Amino acid sequence: MSDCPDEFEAAAAYLRGIAGKLSSEDLLYFYARFKQAEHGPNNVPKPGFFDFQGKQKWQAWKDLGEMDARIAKEEYVHRLNAIDPEWSGKTPSHDIGWVSVSRPQAPEEPELLDEDKTIFDHIKEGQVAKIHGILKRDASKANLKDDEGMTPLHWCADRGQLEILRILIRYKADVNAQDDDGQTALHYAASCEREDVMRLLLESGIDPDIQDNEQMKASEVCSAEQKSIFNQ
Repeated sequence: MSDCPDEFEAAAAYLRGIAGKLSSEDLLYFYARFKQAEHGPNNVPKPGFFDFQGKQKWQAWKDLGEMDARIAKEEYVHRLNAIDPEWSGKTPSHDIGWVSVSRPQAPEEPELLDEDKTIFDHIKEGQVAKIHGILKRDASKANLKDDEGMTPLHWCADRGQLEILRILIRYKADVNAQDDDGQTALHYAASCEREDVMRLLLESGIDPDIQDNEQMKASEVCSAEQKSIFNQ
């Protein structure tokens, strides 16, 4: 097989035109190898708790470890050859509505006026000063719950907002609060592999033995590398 970079680029361009016809397994395979070839090993933060598709893509890339970029390109082209042996003789399709497996489009969220934003919106945006002002006026909002039973602490753990988390704790946020699935902020931090958030929550007195509705503790949903945090 040729390792000419032009072949890989041509394969990536062609693949974007047929992405809608591929299985999820194939899409993850191509996505991971594209990222490995273009950016090297996965050293980016794991996506948030609710970004299920993002977490799948992140894990597929992470699983490639230290794979050489050249090997990633060769495997990418080899898989496309197996799926469509005649692809190199065809013109790439870029029909309206295709979704790139190598550069997934982020969902668009409607923009809100500042006065319409909730404490949860400000946490998502990392607005430290806004959060401090809200809690200074009404400390009870540190324990406000959204439609899923999530508190500001849950959202901070999901988004990795460490500074806001400290502010919430100072304003007496209930570290042991559980959402509608019985999960604490520690479950979220563990699932998203946010080690700094996990440590702060444990230092703040969160109960690591709380089980969610499926009888899972936070220590049972974190990676093997991070389990030692619960024994310190």
